Amino acid sequence: MNWSRKYRVCHRPTIPGGGYAVHEVYYDDDGRVTMYSKQPVSPCGDIPEELEMEMGHMIDAFNDEPLNLNHLDHLINLEKKLKMKKAK
Repeated sequence: MNWSRKYRVCHRPTIPGGGYAVHEVYYDDDGRVTMYSKQPVSPCGDIPEELEMEMGHMIDAFNDEPLNLNHLDHLINLEKKLKMKKAK
């Protein structure tokens, strides 16, 4: 199975004042979220051009609707349960 990574704007509405942040989100071949970075990400690069490119990818994250991390946790847990049932 392959996966792809994308920067996404995320929020956790159950945390008062939690706000929004950019996270790395990983998708499987079918476009389902398989995991995400628990901590927000910061742009970095070995050279200024790499930093600029990373920042550009993070800015692109604003083109999509923000993801609700509570909902992602629920979907990821459901997927794990389904895989465990299939393995039995």
